[in-house]
Amino acid sequence: MTFKRLSSDSVTWLQHRWFRGRSCRPVLCCLLSVVALAGCTGERSSDESSDVVYVDTRTGAAIVAPASTVLPSTNPTTGEQTLMPGLYCFKCNKWYVSPPDDVLNRNPGGAICQKDGTALTRNGPRPEANDSVAGSQP
Repeated sequence: MTFKRLSSDSVTWLQHRWFRGRSCRPVLCCLLSVVALAGCTGERSSDESSDVVYVDTRTGAAIVAPASTVLPSTNPTTGEQTLMPGLYCFKCNKWYVSPPDDVLNRNPGGAICQKDGTALTRNGPRPEANDSVAGSQP
């Protein structure tokens, strides 16, 4: 199947036929605005956006807790400051302790699994209440 390139006369005819001689820019701008806004309206629940997966540095357990700016964060079960943000490896199926964000930004290799070399992510599956995982990066 071959496509014929539209000549400037064809484009002018299309504009005249569909837009009755008006410019198509306002229509395209409105269309792009609607598409952009449609992508921004997805609402997150307050629980989902404020909870973070942490790894307890003592037990190695992955825990979902409210986001905190203080590291290490306080473990809601023990009351001790032993929680560090977690990074998940999809190949190992484990949560590992993540260094603070400023360390990750300076050292991109900090987000690579040392066991198998795959990228670690914060978007892993939420841990179950009884799950226990590796407490530190191997």
